[in-house]
Amino acid sequence: MKIKVDILVPYLSGQGGMETVAKKVAEFYNENREIEVRLVIPQGTIRKEWIGDITNNILYNDSKLKIKSFRNLGGLLYLINYLIFHTRDTDVVIGMSSRLVRIISIYRRVLKKNFFLVSWIHFSIDHEDAVRIKDIKKADYHLAISSGIKRQLTREGIPSNKIKLIYNPVEKTDESISRSKSNTLELLYMGRVMLDGQKNLRELFLALSKLEIPWHLKLVGDGKQMQNAQELAKELSIKNKIDFCGWLQDPWKQITNVDYLILTSKYEGLPMVLIEAIERGLPCIAANCPTGPEDIINERNGYLYEVGNIKSLVNKLIIAHKNKYKYRKNTVKDTATKFLEENYFARLTEFFKEIKKNKGIKYL
Repeated sequence: MKIKVDILVPYLSGQGGMETVAKKVAEFYNENREIEVRLVIPQGTIRKEWIGDITNNILYNDSKLKIKSFRNLGGLLYLINYLIFHTRDTDVVIGMSSRLVRIISIYRRVLKKNFFLVSWIHFSIDHEDAVRIKDIKKADYHLAISSGIKRQLTREGIPSNKIKLIYNPVEKTDESISRSKSNTLELLYMGRVMLDGQKNLRELFLALSKLEIPWHLKLVGDGKQMQNAQELAKELSIKNKIDFCGWLQDPWKQITNVDYLILTSKYEGLPMVLIEAIERGLPCIAANCPTGPEDIINERNGYLYEVGNIKSLVNKLIIAHKNKYKYRKNTVKDTATKFLEENYFARLTEFFKEIKKNKGIKYL
């Protein structure tokens, strides 16, 4: 008998990493004989295109409500309807937000439903206001996308045997990024343009302004602070060394002559851009923020520095410049192996089979 799994997706933009991973999981198990996965999207999404050609095994509330309070109410009614009429044979329900976990736990108890409830949080628990640990604790099991998030969960009293570290999947590719052949340190940033807050580009710009070696930065991405970022670069007299490329469709196919990808985030969940880079043989320089980079970056594929330590970042950039030919593409690429889809889905399948073996539910 198949293990039936429902993944409940919160209201999202339709362009982020959570949507990408949820879709990959649904597509992988589409033809699986042992496990059936269904996406449940009670509030819809801002953009529906990410769903693509998934027509089977999906419950989607195609709501056009723009006012948040009305959208939340409509989503709640859709969710209750789903729990009443569509979970008769469901074995596992996964909530991708702490709010969803809380609501599902309440109505599971009220409706006396017999499925396991799993949390699947994609953000650092300590840094996202929308993530509430007391709600996460209402789940029976937990999927962790980084060892940092697993540490946060165990610190909050969740037993380690209730947490499965699965990371996130990256697609295997034969693509590789060509390195520069000049004496200039060619850097790449790819992501939202945020001077402060999570992405912390101010720290990168300040470090680059102190760098006394030849360097150049390709900045791929967009955001509300793009103009502010350009103004800061001008103030620091480094604007002529930065290409503000804006957002690119399929950027990996357009990027060439780069030595390192750089990420100066204050916090992450598991930064996929680092994994995508090393899968293409491109080494990285990253802030060792609480969750994510430590699982990806090591001495075989790049450098970590401490968040907020601009002097440390400058030193790492100088060392990286000296060692720019040290990292062989195949060696860097090998470090992405544990994130490849085949290994990711082996871990996830093992998790589903493990919890299916358990008998009965203790409602939390």
